[in-house]
Amino acid sequence: MVERAGITDGVYIGITNIFGGMWKDVIYGKEVDFTEWASGEPKN
Repeated sequence: MVERAGITDGVYIGITNIFGGMWKDVIYGKEVDFTEWASGEPKN
């Protein structure tokens, strides 16, 4: 998606793990299942 949009800088994807270690979307509160972070990420 980011590549198709031509974005070359970082992007904010709006997820947090303040919910007991589960990653959730900050808008809808739905659990996010993503594990392909870049090296050293996420930095929060």
